Amino acid sequence: MKAIKIVFDGETVGVLPAFNEGDTLSNLRDEISDDLGLKSFVYLYEDLPIELSKESILKVECVAKQVSGENECLSIELTSGDRPPQGDRDSTKLKTNVGQTNMFLRRPSSWEVRGIKIYTTQDIEVAKGMEKQRRLFWNDTAKKLCKETKKSKQDIAQIINEAWRKEQTGLLIGESKDLLNAAEDMHAKESKLKPSTLSKNVQRIRNSQNELEKVNASIVETQKNSPGPGEANLKRKRELE
Repeated sequence: MKAIKIVFDGETVGVLPAFNEGDTLSNLRDEISDDLGLKSFVYLYEDLPIELSKESILKVECVAKQVSGENECLSIELTSGDRPPQGDRDSTKLKTNVGQTNMFLRRPSSWEVRGIKIYTTQDIEVAKGMEKQRRLFWNDTAKKLCKETKKSKQDIAQIINEAWRKEQTGLLIGESKDLLNAAEDMHAKESKLKPSTLSKNVQRIRNSQNELEKVNASIVETQKNSPGPGEANLKRKRELE
């Protein structure tokens, strides 16, 4: 993770305190848009624009430049969608008020200050099933708690993990009910179906029953693994790293 200095038409407009330089330009665009409010821009490499279609392939470390004297800081250049000729660029630089420095840093978010892990877009995209939902839940709850409370990193992690167990149980119970209803619907329609269709539906019912058993087992496992008061939740220890 490195700090990324954002340079727009020659002016430094902000710094992302921590970003994975091995991530793509596409994901960096999301961070720039969310944190700095820049919605329309083009990446530059060696003063040449990078096509939007390449952003999901190119990594930040391949495009960004090392900031002189700063081992943990990279800079990346942007320009507006309607890029002016080189000679006119000075007139289109971002204006700053009198007395302001031309380099200003984005204030670290409350979760960054406390060192709370927040999953990146890529982290969420590669996750499957319940784990993807857990990561989304973690991000939303962590940001909310950091904004609304002064709790420590450890307390926040514990609160989120306890809240997720309840949320997960609710999701699994809902899934269990959906599977049960689907199986009952197929049973009700059996007498009206052709033999070939009936055979297929019987298999679907069996599949639904198997899935239902897995879901019920997951509910039991979730409840069984709920730690008692004072126990460390080792399974989620990585959230504090």
